[in-house]
Amino acid sequence: MKKLFLYVFLVLLWCNVGFTEGTWGIKQLYLIVEDVDEKGEKQCLITRKDIETRIKYIIANSKLELTSDFGAPILWFQPIIIGDEYTCSGVLYLRIHQHTTYSKHNPKGFPVSGPFVFYEKSGIAKNTPSKFKDYYLSFVDDLARQLVVDWHEDNK
Repeated sequence: MKKLFLYVFLVLLWCNVGFTEGTWGIKQLYLIVEDVDEKGEKQCLITRKDIETRIKYIIANSKLELTSDFGAPILWFQPIIIGDEYTCSGVLYLRIHQHTTYSKHNPKGFPVSGPFVFYEKSGIAKNTPSKFKDYYLSFVDDLARQLVVDWHEDNK
């Protein structure tokens, strides 16, 4: 189990290295929060709604705007939470991306399409089941706040 978290941590650490473009010019975001696994929800007492509420609250108190327009850049949060009776562990992954087709073509002449990543941050949290929810949500708050600060810096 410890090796698994080490590998996840190293992958996320590597993924955080700058392949993003920044948040300049983004005014609206479409929010997607993935579901928490049923076992993680039961053992660690945290739900998708808990996470979504925290993110919405922080974004609502900024100049960023959440929209229902799926064509807007997507603010995507993926919680990966596992736990047992003694320990809960979770990975936090926040990313802004937009699915697009690039003007450059591959050698066979087909358009190249995929997610264009503007911003991404991640982290890992671990605690006892009784304390995990507050601990994890404090990391969610930190990631969302950091997004707002970074967005503000990019859009001065």
